Formats: sequence, structure tokens, C-alpha cells
Amino acid sequence: MTKRFGTRDRREIYVDITPEGRSYGRERYEATISRLQQTLEGLGEDDATEYVRLLKRVAEIRSKSGDDACC
Repeated sequence: MTKRFGTRDRREIYVDITPEGRSYGRERYEATISRLQQTLEGLGEDDATEYVRLLKRVAEIRSKSGDDACC
């Protein structure tokens, strides 16, 4: 990441992702998707469907409580 201050107001801070950081994020995302896909395949169709249903329910409950943070 890079950080720079505003030219008119030094209290402003701008943060950018470097190409290396973007690449790292992409790699982590792809690895996470791959692991999730393997998990869902291992569960089989019925259990995977139930797993997704439960995750949606948890997200709904957390959203209603004002807690939108990831599980």
C-alpha cells in the first residue's frame, strides 16, 4: 500500500494498493474460492445446498442485528 497526504489539507490521507498488493489479494481470493469449491464438492449437492442456506440465514440474522462483519 502507498499513502499520500492531500495537497490542500494535510489531514486528508489517500491510500492506494500497489500492484504487488493487488496481485497478493487476487492470489488469496483465488485460493479461497478454490478451497470453498473443494469443500462444497466434498459435501455433495444436498449438504452443500443446506450449508449455503444456513450461511444466508446467519448473514440475515447478523444484518438485522447491525453486525455486517463477515463470519
